[in-house]
Amino acid sequence: MLQKETPSHTIGRASDTLLGGLKGAPFGRRPMMAEQAVPADAEASLVERAKARSSSAWAEIYDSCYPKLYRYCYARTSDEAAAADLASRVFLEALEGIDRYVYRGRPLLAWLYRIARNLAGDHLRARRREAEKLQRAGGVLDAHDPGPASQVTDQLDLFAAMKALTEDQQQVISLRYYAGLTTGEIASAMRRSERAVYSLEVRALAAMRRQLAPEEARRD
Repeated sequence: MLQKETPSHTIGRASDTLLGGLKGAPFGRRPMMAEQAVPADAEASLVERAKARSSSAWAEIYDSCYPKLYRYCYARTSDEAAAADLASRVFLEALEGIDRYVYRGRPLLAWLYRIARNLAGDHLRARRREAEKLQRAGGVLDAHDPGPASQVTDQLDLFAAMKALTEDQQQVISLRYYAGLTTGEIASAMRRSERAVYSLEVRALAAMRRQLAPEEARRD
């Protein structure tokens, strides 16, 4: 039976591919995922229907965007319940702000990702403040105690490695390997050039490789 590939496996392969072929490889030679962009006129019409509070328009937006937003939020929080809550709140924020949104040809999903980024950031800051309060009260275990070795999974190692990245690097890894966006879609969501996104991804993968396999990285 074929084993389902997880983001950690995908990131590991990407690290080997990108970093292994980096020397002498010109930008633009890396294989890209095929994009199936929504035609601009169709998306512009969808936005207008959403502004008119069309239930079918919002259902279409939800069905097409929720899975990617959920995966992105999960990558940022490593918490399934929080990810589901945050992804749902994105649509509440979008519904409240749709009248101020101006469609200029960028994918609607890029706007939704910016909302998700802000919500996830607020959630993580609140979670850190709560953890600090509990620690000061002496009501929690040592945060660095991993428990039995058998419980330490690759997934937890992956999240730990991601926390060591810069904010922009975390964004790129989350959007690429959890939400499944292409370089062009990430560039649109982050308002960066595709070259800048590629550079961020390479640096992020190199940093994660050092975190996940420090001895091997030092030998390289």
